[in-house]
Amino acid sequence: MMIIKRGFWNLLLLVGLLGWGLSPARAEPTVNVKVDSYIINFPNEVVFSLEAEAPFEITRVTLNFRAGSTLATRYGYPEFTPGTQVKATYRLRTAGGENNQNYLPPFTTIRYWYVFEGPNGERVQTAEKTFLYQDTRFVWKTLEKGPVTVFYYGGADPTAQVVLETALQTLDKMGREAGISLERPVKAVLYNTKADMDGAIPFTSATTRRELVTAGQAYSEHDLVLVLGVGRDVVRTVAHELTHLITHQLSDNPYRKIPAWLDEGLSMYAEGEIYGEYKRALDNAARQDRLLSLKQMTTMPGRPEDVILLYAEGHSLVKFLIEGYGPEKMRQLLAVYKEGLTDDDALRRVYGFDRDGLYARWRESLGLPAQPGAQTPPAPRPPAGPAQPSTVAIPLTALLGAAVLGAVGLAALAGLVVFLVTRHR
Repeated sequence: MMIIKRGFWNLLLLVGLLGWGLSPARAEPTVNVKVDSYIINFPNEVVFSLEAEAPFEITRVTLNFRAGSTLATRYGYPEFTPGTQVKATYRLRTAGGENNQNYLPPFTTIRYWYVFEGPNGERVQTAEKTFLYQDTRFVWKTLEKGPVTVFYYGGADPTAQVVLETALQTLDKMGREAGISLERPVKAVLYNTKADMDGAIPFTSATTRRELVTAGQAYSEHDLVLVLGVGRDVVRTVAHELTHLITHQLSDNPYRKIPAWLDEGLSMYAEGEIYGEYKRALDNAARQDRLLSLKQMTTMPGRPEDVILLYAEGHSLVKFLIEGYGPEKMRQLLAVYKEGLTDDDALRRVYGFDRDGLYARWRESLGLPAQPGAQTPPAPRPPAGPAQPSTVAIPLTALLGAAVLGAVGLAALAGLVVFLVTRHR
C-alpha cells in the first residue's frame, strides 16, 4: 500500500508539473499609439496630442517630461475620455507663472513619455522621445564644433563664427588657467536685435523691457546661453555666460548654491582683466577701505553699485586664488561644493582656511591691513611660469552705441548706477 500510495502522489506531481509547463504565460498589456505629436506655440506653450488604443479600458494617461539636464521629472494629466480608444491633449506652459516658474528658454531639450493605466492594475509606459523647444519665429542655422553648438538666423553668419570661436577659446582658457571644464555639451542661441531677444526672455515689466538691454543670459539647468549679437561686447558676453555653465555643471547640487562672489568672479575672470566701471568701483572701495566682505557677497546685493562692486571683488578674489594656489585647487573647490558643503567647510577642505581667512589674505594682497581678529600669514607666492594673456578689455557700454546711450540718459537715473547690460545665470 505504501508503494502504491507513493507512486500515486508522484503521478499527481508529474501531472501538475506538466500542467504548469503547458499553461500559457500571462501576456503583458500593450497600447497601440497611433498619434504622438506636439506643436510649439513659442513662447507660450507646447501642445501635445495623442491617439491610442488598448485591449483594456484606459482610465488614466500621464505625460511625464524632463527639461534640459535636470533629473527632476514633471508630469501632467492630459484631457481625455476613458475607453479602449482615447484621444488626449495636454498644454505645457512655457511662459508665465509665479516668478516666471513656467519659463523655458528656446532650444531647451525636452524629453517626454506617456504612462497608460487601466482599472485592473494595467500599466504601460511608452519609449522616451526627445525634441528641441525652438523659437519658431525664425528659420535657424547651426554651427557646431566640439561640445559647442551655435544656433543663429538671418545674415548673422560672421557673428555666429565669432561666438563659436570665443566659446572654444574660453573653454581652453578656463581649462588651462582655472582647471575647470564642461561635463556636458552646451548651446549658444544668437539673437540679432534687442526686440528679437526680448521675445525670448521672461517678461518682467514694460519699463524693464523698454529700458534694459540684456546682452546675455545663462541657463545652467538647460546647458545653454542666449546672446545678443550687437556691439563690440559679444566676446566678453559669451566668455562670461559660458563660464557660468561650466561653473554650475561642476558645482550644482540639491542643497545650496555656490556664493555669488565665486560664481560671478569666475565669469569675470573668463572675460580678462577687470575694466571700466568695475575697476573704478574696486579701486575706490579699496582706497576707502569699504570692501564688501565674503559673507556680504554670498548672494547678490540689492543696490546697483554694490552689484558692480561684487563683480569686481569676485574677479579679484578668483584671480588671487588661481594665481596663488593654482588651477587644481579651484577645480577641487567646485567639486566639494557639488557635495553640498558650506562656504567655510569647502574653503577649509581645499585651502585650509575659511571665509574670514581668505578675506584677510586677499586684503593683504591689495596692500590693506587684515580685518581685526583675522590671522594673516604671508600671502601666497604665485606659481612660477609666464603669465597667460588676457582678453582685451572692451568698454561694457559699447554694446549700445552712442545713439542708445543718448536716448536712455544715464544722468536721469538720480545718480544710481543702472545696468544697461545685464548678465544672469
